[in-house]
Amino acid sequence: MDYQTFKKYQLTVSVDKLRLDNLNPYALATSFPINSNLKQLDIRKRFYLKQASGVRELLSELLSYFSGLGYHLNIPEDVYPEYFNLAPQDAKISSYSSCLRTQFSFYETNLDLSLITNPLIPEGRYLSPSELNTMDLWLVENKDRWLIFDTVYDYKFKSLDYDFKSNHIIYINSLSKINLNPGKRGWALCKTKLPGFELSNEVMIDSDLACSIQNTYDKAWKSINEIFNIKQIHNWQPPEVGYLSLIKQNYTELLKNFDVAAIPAPVFGIRKNSLSVLSCLGMWK
Repeated sequence: MDYQTFKKYQLTVSVDKLRLDNLNPYALATSFPINSNLKQLDIRKRFYLKQASGVRELLSELLSYFSGLGYHLNIPEDVYPEYFNLAPQDAKISSYSSCLRTQFSFYETNLDLSLITNPLIPEGRYLSPSELNTMDLWLVENKDRWLIFDTVYDYKFKSLDYDFKSNHIIYINSLSKINLNPGKRGWALCKTKLPGFELSNEVMIDSDLACSIQNTYDKAWKSINEIFNIKQIHNWQPPEVGYLSLIKQNYTELLKNFDVAAIPAPVFGIRKNSLSVLSCLGMWK
């Protein structure tokens, strides 16, 4: 089921169900003072910076650049299907699963670029130090390898904490999710100078707003957890960050047995029919 088919399916679900299938965070923007307190992101390391209107533009340019150099692109199949449309049509691409994994199978050639989210989406958890260390080892094994972290759901600003040995890492983010302000500002950070990157750490965000948004999500997940306990829905725990989460149950079973409207896993490219995606955005009326 792709996104457009999912939107049609949503219209068939009764409004009296517990709606945990909302994928539009921007409807909440009026609940927060957008861009009221912009200040510089606290970046303790020296990075080169590239700015754009958003992550899609940055990713399209970066994937095109590396593909043009002959790189093989490793793209997660179960996060954001649009990733594959951002790469050039003639790009060499391998897909891998990042869903409910602790080990990631990156393609291994001399020229590899891997894309991964941190936090992992739609799982809603940050990569562990052990997982990050394994990725760092993958990079240092071959000096030509690169890693791109899509950190758009990093409401807690933890994705820059790990100290990689390799300088072949690019972090991309924007105001879209963390400040509910899409299409305004995106940025990429890298310790190595790439075309279009300039030495600067001046990334302006409203970190207080990001914290407030995450606190709102946390409260919603707490309410959902209480409801699930009453309904005796198991195989689930609240996510560490963000408004998305995975549950080990098919969306049709959740609807039929518990009156819970969830997001079908294939909307995110997840192949396991035993999984569904939950969103806490439906807790706002």
